[in-house]
Amino acid sequence: MNRIKITLAAALFTSVLFFNPVVAQETEIINLKDGWKFHKGEVEAAYQPGFNDAKWQSVVVPHDWAIYGPFDKEVDKQVIRIVQNNEKIASEKTGRTGALPFLGVAWYRIQST
Repeated sequence: MNRIKITLAAALFTSVLFFNPVVAQETEIINLKDGWKFHKGEVEAAYQPGFNDAKWQSVVVPHDWAIYGPFDKEVDKQVIRIVQNNEKIASEKTGRTGALPFLGVAWYRIQST
């Protein structure tokens, strides 16, 4: 009987918590798609609000800077045998990055409104 009371109390508390308009949070949608600038490489002062990024590339997010290459399968090459594929001998495979140059530093900035 106690288990039923505890279950009912938990259900009541959950319904009040999630469906009570006083407790519910308002949703605010912020569009991050437009106004982005991109630069591949380190820039010492890029974090500062007044930094001049006029020569940076304009991009739309989501954006993947690695797709510009250069592609190099040596970045994450593996010589392995995949047991789940019933492979009998190890063979050369590109790892999880698909030879994308995932290492390095890049900056994204957005115009403040």
